[in-house]
Amino acid sequence: MNQAEEYFSQILESGEPGHAYLFEAESDEAALNAARFAARRIACETKSGCGRCPSCRAFDSGNHPDIISLSKEKEAYAISEIRRQLVDDIQIRPYQFPYKIYIVPAFQKLSEGCQNAMLKTLEEPPAYGIILLAGTNRGALLPTVLSRLICLNADEDGEALLSAEEEEALSREVTKDQLILLKNIERMRVSDINGIAKAKKTEKDTRARRKTAQLQAQIWEEYLRDIYLLKGSCPDRLHFPEERQTLAFFAERLSDRQLREIWEEQQKAKKRISANVDAGYTMGLLGLKLRKALRESEE
Repeated sequence: MNQAEEYFSQILESGEPGHAYLFEAESDEAALNAARFAARRIACETKSGCGRCPSCRAFDSGNHPDIISLSKEKEAYAISEIRRQLVDDIQIRPYQFPYKIYIVPAFQKLSEGCQNAMLKTLEEPPAYGIILLAGTNRGALLPTVLSRLICLNADEDGEALLSAEEEEALSREVTKDQLILLKNIERMRVSDINGIAKAKKTEKDTRARRKTAQLQAQIWEEYLRDIYLLKGSCPDRLHFPEERQTLAFFAERLSDRQLREIWEEQQKAKKRISANVDAGYTMGLLGLKLRKALRESEE
């Protein structure tokens, strides 16, 4: 079972699904299979993909009236195709079942114009509408589109481990980037904060991007612990003693309330990343929370 399948197995047992998901894998076929698995389970009367209910039988026959897979005539999608098959069609209520589910294969073939055409639909779909994007490279999507999606890894092998050497090198790089962010965050623009929070665009390996996100969240937790220690006069227990001056700046500027709020935001970020929510968006929110707290402390 891959991560996407595991996620839907859990979420459908405890509540209702979200309205927009991205399934990313090393191949379009693997991503599409995961999206189809999710669509079948969401539409199933028992939410298990039972194979016996009218929805499952309709899906298995290839004639489900409320699960629509978008198509394109050429290599890339045309704006008219997105409007006709998704933006306009989703305004029509489901024909037979509670949800109307749209699968968009090879999302990396969506031009900027196509993405902008579907943005409002992603932001405010009807209550019955669910959109599933399947493809191989989330870096091809606009940040405004990604921020509306719950991003899931659909590779069959799930989260394979990086080698010890790869993980050590990645850890050094991520620590360096986050330190730059910490030292300059007060005067950084939103785009700069989000840029550092994102995985490198050249980093196409889904598993490496996920590991990057986990390392970012871990490093921020260690930064915050050190700031708490300095605020409590325990400098001999710092995880980053070489950065004591930088961390002391935050300990002096931030109130206990502000630190508590940032800590709570960091814990939320860890949970979002565990649920495969887009890491760049998640860590960017955390950085903006810290910058806002610093600016408030000046008032």
